[in-house]
Amino acid sequence: MITNWEITKEDYDLLVLVAVRAKAELTGYPDDRRTLIMDLNACHANGCALDFKGLLAAPLGDFSHDIYGIRKAINRDTGKLTEDVFMPRYAAANHVPLEDPACACGHSRSKHHTTQGQRYGGCVEGVNGCDCSRFRLTTETP
Repeated sequence: MITNWEITKEDYDLLVLVAVRAKAELTGYPDDRRTLIMDLNACHANGCALDFKGLLAAPLGDFSHDIYGIRKAINRDTGKLTEDVFMPRYAAANHVPLEDPACACGHSRSKHHTTQGQRYGGCVEGVNGCDCSRFRLTTETP
């Protein structure tokens, strides 16, 4: 399979800023900036779109988790992540910005389940007192 490299100029510019931050803050990161850019580009364009703005603003622990995790899980032949091994915390499909409404049931954000940095756009029955039993991983607002 041929790796897709096509992303928007805006995404590429943000991706480069992520790589610059990684090289500045992750002092033990073993690859050069070009390799990191290629890994992030391949990941983003081949099935795991990333929230680059969120990643740029992420706390160092979450930022490090995603950068090192992508490096470890990326298949450099296909550009895809090993699905059953790793999902970035700032994967666009998993990240619901805090300012977005998250649940159609009307519960406050305090009732929404968060695990491993993933914000679920719905409630999980029995979690934090919610009993609406709606659950969907999304970035869409209801």
